[in-house]
Amino acid sequence: MAGNWDIRRYGSIGSTNDEARALALAGAADGTVVVAEGQTAGRGRAGRNWFSPEGKGLYCSLVARPGRAKEECPSLALVAGLAVCDACETFVEIPAQVKWPNDVWLAGKKVCGILTELVARPNRPIVVIVGIGINVNLRADDLPAELHPTATSLAIARGQPLDRELVLQAVLRTWALRYGKWRAGGFAALRADYYARAAIEGHRVAVSFGTERCEGIVRGVDERGALLLERAPGVVEAIIAGDVEAL
Repeated sequence: MAGNWDIRRYGSIGSTNDEARALALAGAADGTVVVAEGQTAGRGRAGRNWFSPEGKGLYCSLVARPGRAKEECPSLALVAGLAVCDACETFVEIPAQVKWPNDVWLAGKKVCGILTELVARPNRPIVVIVGIGINVNLRADDLPAELHPTATSLAIARGQPLDRELVLQAVLRTWALRYGKWRAGGFAALRADYYARAAIEGHRVAVSFGTERCEGIVRGVDERGALLLERAPGVVEAIIAGDVEAL
């Protein structure tokens, strides 16, 4: 995929994921990328807002036509997390970590959120929209007060602003490598790399999904990308989706 990107650039739009979805439904190929200067309706998991000030971050969505089973596609959020870690470390010296299922951390704070959305139609190949939002040049005083304890940016970590176009190119390059391995061997081909970057491995956490909530100790991820949660000694459950809170 490297070198074959179809990059569509926008000013401030509602959501790059929505635009990428519309393009995918119109036939856009694997490797189509929507990039916006800002988003007025950027979102994360469970419909949460994603802070997307114009000219400060990287807001992009990729069209992926993976050619693998529908059941495997949720792990693409984890694949994207690894790719973003790789890209971030070309600009900062701090090791990047993944927080299952869709965050990237620097020094214990969130620098990136990922939102994958499945586009499934009867008798049509599966399409996945991979949305990536990276805080690139946000300063501490750009962030809303409620985000100060939990959010950071590449510029904060590096101590100086970055060229957002270089960040985009790094993300596309690292995504192509990680995505290629996933297409060839599924998440199993990347499981060890993900495990090595896991921010919450061995920690006690609460996992919420809708009105359900469970607690346990994180024991890694399985070959599908599901979180392995030890709810009682020797009793490990695979969690397919949910929001994780450290306890």
